[in-house]
Amino acid sequence: MTKTKKTTAPLVMSAILFIAAIMPVSAAETGVPHFVKSVVNMQTPQFPDRQLSIAKTGARQHKLSTAAIQKAIDRLHAKGGGTVIVPPGHWLTGRIELKSNSTCT
Repeated sequence: MTKTKKTTAPLVMSAILFIAAIMPVSAAETGVPHFVKSVVNMQTPQFPDRQLSIAKTGARQHKLSTAAIQKAIDRLHAKGGGTVIVPPGHWLTGRIELKSNSTCT
């Protein structure tokens, strides 16, 4: 055996054993991995028809606008969600916290 075959065989066997270990029993019986059903039944998320531009909460291009961007996210979240509009341009931000039932575009 060449050196390549000796080193790849344990890796392949490890991968097979790992997949077999994490696969649920029902998937092992049917031959279909458990995540396939959830992907096939996946639906497009629906967001409330509410929009808020980061420019309206004080964000300015080429300036650090973390607080204004977070304010837009928080305001929409408080109203039940919606779409945060990020206009074309260069918007500088630090860490922001995304909230559920909201999207950015």
